[in-house]
Amino acid sequence: MKYRLFVIFLGVAIIFCFSACFRDVDVFVPKRDASEYTLGELRSFLEAGADTDTTFQAIYGGNGLAGAFYTKHGCRIRFMSIATATLTNFGGAACPTGAVVNIFVREIWKKGDMIRFQKPTISQSAPIESGGEILIEITNAATGEKYKLASGVKIEVIFPQFVAVQQPNGMKKYRGVGDTSDFNWLPVVFPVGTSNAGQQVPVWLDTWQDSSTNTIIGWKMEIDSLEWHNCDRPLLNDPLVLSHKLDVKLNLPKFTSTNTVCWVIYRNLNIGVYMYGNSTAQKFYADKTLSNQDVTLVTISKVNGEFYLGSQSVNTGASDILYTVTPELKTDTEIRTFLNGL
Repeated sequence: MKYRLFVIFLGVAIIFCFSACFRDVDVFVPKRDASEYTLGELRSFLEAGADTDTTFQAIYGGNGLAGAFYTKHGCRIRFMSIATATLTNFGGAACPTGAVVNIFVREIWKKGDMIRFQKPTISQSAPIESGGEILIEITNAATGEKYKLASGVKIEVIFPQFVAVQQPNGMKKYRGVGDTSDFNWLPVVFPVGTSNAGQQVPVWLDTWQDSSTNTIIGWKMEIDSLEWHNCDRPLLNDPLVLSHKLDVKLNLPKFTSTNTVCWVIYRNLNIGVYMYGNSTAQKFYADKTLSNQDVTLVTISKVNGEFYLGSQSVNTGASDILYTVTPELKTDTEIRTFLNGL
């Protein structure tokens, strides 16, 4: 009897120890407790404080899409074709002539907004310096049906030079792929059969007059799809920038990748890099980081219905290094004010 009781006690002890150990090891991956899955709620909260969107209405057909549309921040959108086949639905049918369409534009050029919408300036994990990110969507105002650009149709986009990049003539064209958890910018290259086939499409500087006759300088590019587009300067191979590759790891005691977003914000470059959670090492990391750059490590968390903000100014140095950031309890207003100031 004593032996059976001992075996039962030993079994319970083993199960308890295993559960405790598993809980400790599992601290950086999704937990069983549904209250810990707050990353979606956190992203919704961040997006709600943004001032990035502009919506226009136009009558489709004839000259309804002629002329230029200006966003609230001065970005210029111009359809380079106004034929009746400019827009089609995803089944290939043309948008009805005379239909009222909504033209939605989201433009991101501030680092705080990169965090809000989880749009890091990276291409294949490598940092790139952004001159402006843009999303254009067109829908039927009455039915909500989404449209795409017909084959061969292009939209001219010009970003005002809101940010001072180090080499404005080195900008290239990128398109966005993936969702909020694995978003990436892919280089846009000239198609096969052209003289520059395989080379990345450049973004060039242009000038125009706005309604008050002010001369504006901006980056101009042509897009042929309604998705995320970006004009950026690649940096890792730039001789003017130290391009040593390293991991910047961040240790967040008691916070996990299920309730926290973590970023590296470059203070002297228009770059924001999303950091990934490493469940084995229980840290966040960025596997390609520019050397000897002044950056701010930013963490935003939602735990038990409350918001936490971590911020630490560091230099990336020239070798792997581990930083520890201690998040502090903040109000939603304090976090939004912080993002507006980045």
